[in-house]
Amino acid sequence: LPLDSSKVADRLNLSLEDLKIDPESWKQNLSTVHYDALVVECKEGYVRSFAAYVKNGKKPRGKPLLPSAGRKPARPPLLWENG
Repeated sequence: LPLDSSKVADRLNLSLEDLKIDPESWKQNLSTVHYDALVVECKEGYVRSFAAYVKNGKKPRGKPLLPSAGRKPARPPLLWENG
């Protein structure tokens, strides 16, 4: 759904902690751990990088930011393989 910029900023104003998921066993890890946000960067149907985050309850400082997808999987799977 389209949201105006102030609503988007409110929803992205989260303090998140990176789960540091191992790129070698990421599918196993994502199926067994709780996460609040999953960021996936794709290109031409393949997962290029990803990251999982949990809310840490701290009050965020500064401007809302999109979390980054910093981990590169050992073998870039097709996006549909992630389910």
